[in-house]
Amino acid sequence: AGQSALTMGQAFDGLYVVRLGTLRSSITNADGGMHVLSFPMKGNLLGFDGIYKYSYMSDVVALTDCDLIRIPASELFSAGRGSNHLEHMAYWASSREITQEQMAYSLTRSVKSEARVARFLQTMSQRFADLGYSPNRFILPMTRRDIGHHLSVTVETVSRAFSALVQEGIITVDFREINILSHEALCNFER
Repeated sequence: AGQSALTMGQAFDGLYVVRLGTLRSSITNADGGMHVLSFPMKGNLLGFDGIYKYSYMSDVVALTDCDLIRIPASELFSAGRGSNHLEHMAYWASSREITQEQMAYSLTRSVKSEARVARFLQTMSQRFADLGYSPNRFILPMTRRDIGHHLSVTVETVSRAFSALVQEGIITVDFREINILSHEALCNFER
């Protein structure tokens, strides 16, 4: 936890599949502002952005203890490699990554910023369910500031949305632990 897995400008040396843990992928703008692109978890692919210019285009930091599986560039691009297992794993992870990016894009297109937070919680609930964990009770590995940077809202907006969801009896919050009491109400939250 806390260590960099990839850094912007680092030479491309392969792709990484998250085996365990949660990370934060971000870019830093020219003005020094950070934008969180995603929160990769088990099964997500890292480093795909490095293929195009032979260097990684984002910073990836572990939020929890993590285990990554490296697929070396030499294995990916060697002629006659004959490794269908590696190719299948890379394509599967790529497909999953594209799907999650599309869902993340829809989060930032909500009309109201507090509704983005509710949709973010829905997405995290589904991601935990896909990994075999409870979709109702989970611990967010990221900070409220990270969530704000991801959704393009302030940390105060994230806190205000959590408070509104608690007041309406939709969730309970204990620091980073979220307990969803009504998925239907969470889906319909439009404050």
